[in-house]
Amino acid sequence: MIALRAEFVVKPGKEEQFRETIDLILNNSFGRDREFLQALVLVSEHESRLVTVITFWHYAGLAEARERRVLWLRQKLAPYLDQSMRVQTYCAHVMDSRSNIERQELGETAEAYSAPSKAAAACVS
Repeated sequence: MIALRAEFVVKPGKEEQFRETIDLILNNSFGRDREFLQALVLVSEHESRLVTVITFWHYAGLAEARERRVLWLRQKLAPYLDQSMRVQTYCAHVMDSRSNIERQELGETAEAYSAPSKAAAACVS
């Protein structure tokens, strides 16, 4: 899986409109894309104008359309933004807390972190 992280600074007084727009985009646009998995919208606890959007995608689907999706997202959010700070792509591995506890009980925690993951291997290839 691939995570696409985008950081934004929202114009003063536009925070609510930004949140409504990003919800619509995630639910009605990205949500209909079969390569889209899930999203997180993080709003700074100290400064509500600082927003990070993290979307999760199937690896193959994002690689082909990354720039197109990023450009489209920036265009849709432009009326609400002071600045689009950064967009980065990451290999993502979601940990299941229950399986982590089981690994710790079996003493396999060190092995899990020293061995390359399937997600990391997919990102490299």
